[in-house]
Amino acid sequence: MRKTVFVLAIVLGICSRASAATCTPTGFIRDAINLTAALINPPGVVSGLVDATGCNIGVYYDGGHDAKLNGADVFGSNYFGVLVNTDNFGTSNVSIRLSNFHHVGEVPHNGTQHGVGIYLRGFAGTIKGVIDTNWVFDYQKGGITANGPEIDVDITNNIVTGDGHVAFISQNGIQMAFGASSNTIAGNYVYGNSYIGIPGDGSSSGGILVYGGPGAGACPPVNADCGYDVALQIRGNTLVANDVGVYLYNADGSGN
Repeated sequence: MRKTVFVLAIVLGICSRASAATCTPTGFIRDAINLTAALINPPGVVSGLVDATGCNIGVYYDGGHDAKLNGADVFGSNYFGVLVNTDNFGTSNVSIRLSNFHHVGEVPHNGTQHGVGIYLRGFAGTIKGVIDTNWVFDYQKGGITANGPEIDVDITNNIVTGDGHVAFISQNGIQMAFGASSNTIAGNYVYGNSYIGIPGDGSSSGGILVYGGPGAGACPPVNADCGYDVALQIRGNTLVANDVGVYLYNADGSGN
């Protein structure tokens, strides 16, 4: 309860919004767009309001730059709240704590596959650290996503709140995928990731989604089979009103 009250107190600061962001190209291409960010590789610790309205990303880090957010309130971008991307093979240490990430996606939310509060992309360089005691809500696609075999990050004690039972997209609360191993997902509260979908199509949303193996497709940086997710510790989470609480998928090239 103490954690929840603290995070809510940060959100109340939205009433005094920051000035409009200057959106700068990051060089990260997605959907044929050179995504822009309100902050790129900021030194030191990011705290306070980050109004990324009009930008694709709130806070962007390349490999080789450490991501430190404490007491931050990041909102308004349509692709990612914070993105740590080690496609350049650099190593980044992350400490994302006691912060809020929200209103990430299109307005209103739709079915395009972006809009993630916290996104770690560890396919080439290593990402190490912790994501702890944050509140992620009002996201379009996902709350916290950590993709790639170079992810060495524990996700603990966060509150992740989806949009509820919706028809426009399959949301996932916390995702760890494409070859992640030996990480911990623990003590999180994940609520309201549920997809109406088309009756009989088998689609669903996961409170916690683990997704890997060659059956997941080809992964960068060399477009080879995606790795299996192994030795993950998933414990002590509270999962409410999600289609599937913990959704585990590791498949070979034939989908088995």
